[in-house]
Amino acid sequence: MPFLASYRRLFSRKGSLAFTTAGFLARLPLSMYGISTVVMIATVRDSYALAGLVAGSGLLAAVLIVPFRSPPPRGPHH
Repeated sequence: MPFLASYRRLFSRKGSLAFTTAGFLARLPLSMYGISTVVMIATVRDSYALAGLVAGSGLLAAVLIVPFRSPPPRGPHH
């Protein structure tokens, strides 16, 4: 499979597979939040509209709160 050759070359660098795996695992809970919210509420309440509203509200709350919870940038380039 020719498309796998580029991935093979990319992951041949020392530490790249571990780095990519760690990044994937670190972001997995964030990715699953919206999906799990929609599935849970749609199952319990039988409403995808309500599920989307709750998931969207959670995303909006995160967008508004995270910038204030994050540490300020440091270093000479900021």
